[in-house]
Amino acid sequence: MICVSIAQPDLSRIEAILKRVTPYADLAEIRLDALSDCEADMKPLSAASPLPLLWTNRPEWEGGRFKGSEDERIEILIRAVRAGGAYVDIELATDPATRASLVHEAKAKGTRVILSFHDLSGTPPMERLLAILERMAGEGADMGKIVTTAQDNRDVARIFALYEPAHELGLALTAFSIGERGRLSRLACLAAGAPITYAAPFPGSETAPGQIPAEDLRGFVEYFSSSSQGAP
Repeated sequence: MICVSIAQPDLSRIEAILKRVTPYADLAEIRLDALSDCEADMKPLSAASPLPLLWTNRPEWEGGRFKGSEDERIEILIRAVRAGGAYVDIELATDPATRASLVHEAKAKGTRVILSFHDLSGTPPMERLLAILERMAGEGADMGKIVTTAQDNRDVARIFALYEPAHELGLALTAFSIGERGRLSRLACLAAGAPITYAAPFPGSETAPGQIPAEDLRGFVEYFSSSSQGAP
């Protein structure tokens, strides 16, 4: 699936973007940490959305924009889940007790939980990445997301080496590298088994380094799909 990541200050802008990107996306990540009004009612957006929604409220300590307390951050996510959505993203580094309240609410609403880990400075050693993967699998995530910054091609290779152990653990995993070195990994991860990859709505609207615009990414996916079907 191609998930378009939308970070806008108000819900009306988000709704307008959703309508424009629907031909190219399967899912939309709504970055709640970009909202100027955290008390806004999200039910109308959820009801009107032409795409299934993934709610994310990324804190500053993991590269996001949310500056409030953890209790406030999780409460916003809980309200979003109650408004309706297919997925909710919660950072693995979140306090376990705090995270549990969100996971409980998500399970009650039938919202799938993505446990995520982001490293915006580099790519950890394989031993640590495997430990992160095992924690995600052990804590009952519906899906894991591991995103690190690639300094060279070896970093990208290390991230892709996680797909086999994830499969053995029974964890659906999205893992890729950010930055220019990791740009192509956003496409290649789908071939490696990632259920989701992330795209920008349009050029200049990226929420992370190296994001590919959704229309371009859809074109790449369709090109390689048609090429493989026609291969002898």
